[in-house]
Amino acid sequence: LEAGDTFESGVHAAERLLLGEGRPSAIFAGNDEMAAGVYQVALRAGIAVPQQLSIVSYDDSPLASRLWPPLTSVRRHVSDIGRMAAAMLVQTGVPDAPTAASVHPQLMVRGSCRAVDG
Repeated sequence: LEAGDTFESGVHAAERLLLGEGRPSAIFAGNDEMAAGVYQVALRAGIAVPQQLSIVSYDDSPLASRLWPPLTSVRRHVSDIGRMAAAMLVQTGVPDAPTAASVHPQLMVRGSCRAVDG
C-alpha cells in the first residue's frame, strides 16, 4: 500500500490495512514516522504489538527506541551516504557521471516484531 512519508500517512494506510478484512500479521513501514502512525491505529483498534501485529520500519531514527514496544528498524547510515556522495562528486566533478557505491544497512531488532510460528 503506497503512502507518503508522514505520521498522518502512516495512520491513513494503517486504517486501510488494519480495520478492514484480511488484516495482515506484519507491516513494513517506509520510515519510523509512518510506523508510529501504525502503532497509533493498532492501539486504538486493540491490536497488540507484537503479539498480533509485527511492525518493522526503515530509518532507525531516535523515535524507534522511544515507541513502546521499541520499534525494529533498519538503520541506514545517512552520514556515510552523504560522505560517499560528496566524495564521488568531488572525484568525478560531474553530478551525473556513472559511479557506484554500496552501503550496508543494519537491522536493529527490538520489541515490535516476533518470529512466525511454524
